[in-house]
Amino acid sequence: EKLVYISSAGIRAVMMTAKNLKKQDKEFALCTLPGAIHRVFILSGMDKIIVIYPSKAEALASLDA
Repeated sequence: EKLVYISSAGIRAVMMTAKNLKKQDKEFALCTLPGAIHRVFILSGMDKIIVIYPSKAEALASLDA
């Protein structure tokens, strides 16, 4: 929630982490992204690959499900 900038290298690192975890049958998600950062993930299509929760509580609840 305190992230103010993410470079293309940062986005790529997040994507590679998500892909590597998926190969191991593990889930990767993000939560509480600030508005501008959230828009970057939407515009880049990352929201189709990585689940983005609006709150930490919702992200943690999804782990319990």
